[in-house]
Amino acid sequence: PFVKPVVKPTALSELKLSEAKALLAQAKKPVLYVGGGVGMAKATQAVKKFLQITKMPSVSTLKGLGSIDPTDPVYMGMIGMHGTKAANVAVQE
Repeated sequence: PFVKPVVKPTALSELKLSEAKALLAQAKKPVLYVGGGVGMAKATQAVKKFLQITKMPSVSTLKGLGSIDPTDPVYMGMIGMHGTKAANVAVQE
């Protein structure tokens, strides 16, 4: 049987990118929540560039550790039982 390969998009369309920018502009308390998928997708550099541009507060999961420079001023730490209070409060609020 013929199996058609799945083609994964490599970037957002201009329309979707505009929609995402509009949503971020309207956000009252945006926080970037970084998990293990960032490393699996080899998107660490893209996330770091995004944070340089947006200066958005960010947190990570245990599996997301290393995706954000821990000395970056926008990084609030890891969430969860062994995470930082600031990261957990930021996600809850």
